[in-house]
Amino acid sequence: MQVRRLAGARGLQWILDAMRLLRARLAAWFALHAALLAVGLLCSAFPPVGPYLFCLLTPLLMGGILQACRDQVLGKPIGLGHFRTGFLTAPEPLVTVGGVSLLGYVVVAGVVGYLGGDDLPKTLAALLTGADAEALSAESVNRAAMALLVGCALFVPIASAVWFAPALVLLGQQQALPSLALSLRACLANMIPLLVYGMGLSLLSMAVNLVAALLPEGPVRSAALVTLLVPMVALASLSTYFAYRDCFTQEPPSPTSATTPTL
Repeated sequence: MQVRRLAGARGLQWILDAMRLLRARLAAWFALHAALLAVGLLCSAFPPVGPYLFCLLTPLLMGGILQACRDQVLGKPIGLGHFRTGFLTAPEPLVTVGGVSLLGYVVVAGVVGYLGGDDLPKTLAALLTGADAEALSAESVNRAAMALLVGCALFVPIASAVWFAPALVLLGQQQALPSLALSLRACLANMIPLLVYGMGLSLLSMAVNLVAALLPEGPVRSAALVTLLVPMVALASLSTYFAYRDCFTQEPPSPTSATTPTL
């Protein structure tokens, strides 16, 4: 499977295509992603094993979401039953992808913790909230900054290798390690579309937070946040399908597709 280099505007098109897919079957997508978030919350309630388990399960669950995307594009029904797809079709390579991502994130967390020192959580909390920020020493701030920079430098390639991997395994019939390598290559080849894509999702997230901030505190704001959070998660996962189809497959995602020769 070859990687295609795309025009920068394709990053925005992924979001627009995901919006159309989401709008067409909003109830089904809301149910799927509410269930996905519920699994994540349930796992997070049992630290430290729960978050690790969710990291392993995420490629399997995302496989079901991606298959649902393909089925809707083909005019087929979608529902919660799609979550079985990853478990039934390619459990071993998908769990391997989850294991590699888990190992990578643990290594990144360890490096950040080592470089930041024992005071890193306190330093970050003070910088974010502004409380007792004056009492921070220059050394602690510099260590925290260095730790975060190194952490970002390590996190980005890991996240890039993992992003397309479930789609490549389930929809592209690739094995785990080749899918990780292909995903990384695709992200490196399409940094401009990914930058546009990330900025688009960030602006939407800011709009959601602004709407929620305008609401009075209490149950109304909490309900609004949940109602808006689920579609945002859905946009992120559905747009991954269109990005995968754009970067790897030969079928054009839309008449507006613009590519240059494959890498």
